[in-house]
Amino acid sequence: MKVSRAVLIIIFMTSLINFAQEKLNRDLCRELALNYNQDVKSAKLQTRSIESTKNAFGKDYYPKLGLSANYEFIGNPVIIENIFATIKNRYNVNATLLQELYTGGRISSQYALNESYENIARENENLTSANLLLEIDNTYWKTVADNENERLATLYLKTISDLFKVIKNKVDAELISKNDLLITEVRLNDAKLSVLESENRLRISKMELNRLIGYEVTKSINVDDEISIELYENDFENIVERAISQRPELLMQLQNIEANKHSEDLTASEYLPKWSLGANALWGVPSPDLTNDPAFNYSVFSTVSVPLFLWNKSSLDVQAQTLLTDSQKEQLEKLKEIVTLEVQSTKYSYDEAIKRVELTGTSLKKAMENLEIMTTRYNEGLSPILEVLDAQVFWDKAYADHIEAKRLYQVSYSALLKSIGELYVVK
Repeated sequence: MKVSRAVLIIIFMTSLINFAQEKLNRDLCRELALNYNQDVKSAKLQTRSIESTKNAFGKDYYPKLGLSANYEFIGNPVIIENIFATIKNRYNVNATLLQELYTGGRISSQYALNESYENIARENENLTSANLLLEIDNTYWKTVADNENERLATLYLKTISDLFKVIKNKVDAELISKNDLLITEVRLNDAKLSVLESENRLRISKMELNRLIGYEVTKSINVDDEISIELYENDFENIVERAISQRPELLMQLQNIEANKHSEDLTASEYLPKWSLGANALWGVPSPDLTNDPAFNYSVFSTVSVPLFLWNKSSLDVQAQTLLTDSQKEQLEKLKEIVTLEVQSTKYSYDEAIKRVELTGTSLKKAMENLEIMTTRYNEGLSPILEVLDAQVFWDKAYADHIEAKRLYQVSYSALLKSIGELYVVK
């Protein structure tokens, strides 16, 4: 009965610990980070700001209605006897309706310019989110790798400890010299230090992951026990063309060129004719017949302005904008070259990572087989202790190399998707 109660208590306490430590996977970390990150929020707010500015310029297409009121007191009015006398108290309320009929394309150019700015802001959102996801993937898989390395260090310590016990028993039985025990004890201390270091690395990685996803830095979390090595199914054909057509940096640069073209049109509109039509409605004193009784009056007007001679200023201003557009086109070609190089480089790194996982996996199997052989030979008195200890070191290194290879595989896959422009997909 007491044993059963003890087992139940252990199970209960274990469940409490697991409950307290939230289990995170990569996709959940991505979602949490996108909802928390200040740079992503800032980029979205910038987009909304530019969208509001664009909509504000769109209102210039509509008529404008204004209302004004005036009051004036004249202390010494002008008086022409029997003919005219200025009214001392003057006041009026004036309503003006104005419609711009032709602005040289100013309104449409301004609206289109801000539309390009809005597109740039949206692509900046995508770029910011993609950069964040790559950082999250790097941090998450590093945390999982540190978790796996911590378990490896613990396993290595147990292996050395078991060997130390075997050697100590042999020394106590005076079957072997104490020299073997001393050498093993040195390795045992190294293993204990390795466990401590791996535990600290794991704690730091978890704190960094917490920071990125918006948790308290010291919050207790759990991640996957080991890195998955399942190969992703993806079509990596025509990746350069795909990158050029969908990378946010390139799309932003294309929108910069469009914005400069609209700036050319906007600059040109300043030197084109303007035509507006309006109406005034006036109520106040003096009245149309110059009496003290307030009365209503109205007027309709049309305004046309045509710049005639500006010493070629308009051509120079437009030329300046055109040169800026050409400059942006050159930058676009440069950016295409950089993106092409980045895509090819990340693809090579991805292919190398796949091969690295395969080779380190094979090496780990060989190292494990070698350790088993050396341990058996030592127990049979056929090999010195140093061969066993070296075999354990080789196995530990092969295991660590395989963990690192799996981490690099996951990271290189994310980097490749980002280089193509497919790491962050707008929902």
